[in-house]
Amino acid sequence: MRKQIIILLSLLLVGIGFVAWRAAQPNSFAFTRPTITFAGYRPGIPKRAVFFVTNSSPQTILLGEEQKQFLVRGKWINSSTPSHVPPPSASLETFETMKTFSPSLQPGEHKSIAVIGPEKAVWRIQISYQREVKGLRALVIKVRNSWRTRSWPKLVGQELDTDQITSSEISN
Repeated sequence: MRKQIIILLSLLLVGIGFVAWRAAQPNSFAFTRPTITFAGYRPGIPKRAVFFVTNSSPQTILLGEEQKQFLVRGKWINSSTPSHVPPPSASLETFETMKTFSPSLQPGEHKSIAVIGPEKAVWRIQISYQREVKGLRALVIKVRNSWRTRSWPKLVGQELDTDQITSSEISN
């Protein structure tokens, strides 16, 4: 009887220690999504809308394609062609700025991007981004992607998870 009590108490202490250790570790599944905020229009022709993208997560993300969406009869419709995220000074038409624009967004960093907005429409933009994932989540993503492509999962190397952020509705 005494031996069983000692075993139960030691298991209880190990369990409490494990829970305390896990509480101190950053959660690999906890990910704060980046945010996108409309900052207004930049004067000129064509009129360019400026957005701020903020990375509030503890990981670096890579900005991908930007897609304009229009509100048509209560539904959001994508524009025909997505384009890569342009830098804010693309409106200045300087080739050097286009070459040096980096799509990576460090933790806590924000970048401004500029897109040509429509003249008279209710619209918004959607930006895709990627982040590196590790551990069990990476394995789940690898298996999901291999199922979609009907191929064997590559169990080594980094895995990138793709997601989208959408701005709020903008009306002219």
